[in-house]
Amino acid sequence: MNKLIFILLLTFSSQIIFAQENNIEGLSNRVSELEKQLSDSMNKGNSFNPAISVILDGSYKNYSLDPSNYSIAGFIGSSHAHGHGGEETSTETALGTNGFSLGHSELMLSGNIDPNHMGRITLGIHNDNTLEIEEAFFTNTGLASGLNVTVGRILPAIGYLNEQHRHTWDFTNTSLINQAFWGEEGYRDDGVQLNYVLPMENYFEIGAMKGRGENFPGTTRTNGLNSNLIFAKFGQDLGFSSSYRFGLSWFSNKVIERDHEDHVEREIAGEETEVETENHFENSNSKTVGFDFVYKWIGDDGVKGLTLQTEYFSREEDGNLHFAKDNDDISDEEGTFTSKQSGYYIQAIYRLTRTLRLGYRYDKLDSGTWTFVGEAGSSWDDLGLESLAEYNPTRNTVMLDYSPSEFSRFRLQFAQDKSRNITESITDNVDNQITLQYIHSLGSHGAHQY
Repeated sequence: MNKLIFILLLTFSSQIIFAQENNIEGLSNRVSELEKQLSDSMNKGNSFNPAISVILDGSYKNYSLDPSNYSIAGFIGSSHAHGHGGEETSTETALGTNGFSLGHSELMLSGNIDPNHMGRITLGIHNDNTLEIEEAFFTNTGLASGLNVTVGRILPAIGYLNEQHRHTWDFTNTSLINQAFWGEEGYRDDGVQLNYVLPMENYFEIGAMKGRGENFPGTTRTNGLNSNLIFAKFGQDLGFSSSYRFGLSWFSNKVIERDHEDHVEREIAGEETEVETENHFENSNSKTVGFDFVYKWIGDDGVKGLTLQTEYFSREEDGNLHFAKDNDDISDEEGTFTSKQSGYYIQAIYRLTRTLRLGYRYDKLDSGTWTFVGEAGSSWDDLGLESLAEYNPTRNTVMLDYSPSEFSRFRLQFAQDKSRNITESITDNVDNQITLQYIHSLGSHGAHQY
């Protein structure tokens, strides 16, 4: 009897082992098959199936001051959304126009090229029916763990906001300091950027870029690698509910020739006369230092949340200035100049429910100090450029947005803008700005940055 039981147990055990071996072998074969399918799909040379997404953006705007003559007092080139090549993309100012209008729509195509490369192109569609290549690059991710090399036209890692696409902004427009230093659409450049995430417990990324440098604050050029960027980012989780990230950046560029139209008051034939000037800033060096900080908290319910964000930039420039006037009674002047300007913003976004957010942002700029040493002994005060007179622009903005899903958003925004230096009366400088905006996303869309 015992022998019979032993034989039965031995037979049953061998069947179990045999079944397990077959099961393991089947799973192994299935894994190998899936790996082969993935490899084949990534290496098909004739395959063209990128992820396609479209951003629809439109708004209704109402300004108490005329948006067509907008510029930030004390800052060069702040009136327009700077396009590629340092030129203005259209005759439309950075504020847009009163009434209904299309905003900044986008068409994006992205996908894997092979196991070590991915590519993306982003086309911006502007309100004046112009089309612009905002991004067009490929990234090599196969060099080493944590190391990425990106080549093409990109949004460099200058601060925090510059890397973000416009539809991800928390307000309908960019901050005053970003607009004054990089343009309403942000700084873009053609070049090579290297990013390396260090193998550490906390997030620590360093990087550098070398670019053509012809976008503002640079100018159009025929050759050369004139822009340089070095940056570092550090971040950390604070428990399960909050995290932070701060960054440092240093950017430099060469300015071949930047034109700036202005007005001056001069006494001609015994009368004060307004004279138009065409000023040429030539062979200049531009250096910008930046600091950014972001803190995020989410409540225990997973719904309520708070985001604090700030950026600070300081820029120094020096070079030659040709001061040309359109009046024969006044002679032109040549000399050297220096300038130092800065600014910051701070904002808070509070998520009330899964669909509602409330936000506030404060902007402040310092037009800083300008010096001019003319060949004839004249100074900056002697030039008397009206739009570059000393001034500290400010702006207060509040917004409420409603997102019925992750693919759509409606926003109401009010801003009290004091960035224009129109007259000596501060009340004449106040521009009350009301904006109603919609943003819709169609198609495949990747995750946004931190």
